[in-house]
Amino acid sequence: ALRLRKLGIEPQLLTEPVQRLNSETQALHHELNSHYVSFKRHLLAIEAMGGETKDLELGRVDFPSLENGVETHLTWALGVTEAAYRHPENAAAAPEAKAV
Repeated sequence: ALRLRKLGIEPQLLTEPVQRLNSETQALHHELNSHYVSFKRHLLAIEAMGGETKDLELGRVDFPSLENGVETHLTWALGVTEAAYRHPENAAAAPEAKAV
């Protein structure tokens, strides 16, 4: 949960006691919870592959890379078929650092 909070995701809505809700709201609550669990599972899968989610709105993920003995990160974004930018570990991806 701490990792999700770092990304700006607050699951506190899912902690509402379900029995206090009417049946339609309960159904929506269960559906939302199902989507949340799926979303969390996908984020954890990205992390298990070595990726670090940087921006949920842009769908930006950094993957560690080693290039000529130098640690870098390759940045991938939603809708892009290959890594778009390369940057040092503690620097942001920039257009001038396009991956080849």
